[in-house]
Amino acid sequence: MKTPTRNWLITGISRGLGRALAQAALARGDTVVGTSRSGSSDLPPSPRLHVLPLDLADPEQIRPLLKRAR
Repeated sequence: MKTPTRNWLITGISRGLGRALAQAALARGDTVVGTSRSGSSDLPPSPRLHVLPLDLADPEQIRPLLKRAR
C-alpha cells in the first residue's frame, strides 16, 4: 500500500532539527514549506521545497506567512 504524500510547514530548515525534518520529509516524497530567517536554504533544490523568510522573534511576520503558505 502506498503511503500518501503530506505537506509540511517546518521552521528553521537552515540547520539542526528543522533541517533534518525537512530532509526526511523530502526523502519520502512529501512537500515542504520551510522557513529560515534569511529565506534561503542550502538544501538541494526541489520542486517540492518552498523556502520562505520568517523571523519567529517578530510576531508580525507569522500571520502573513501562514496565509502565504496555504
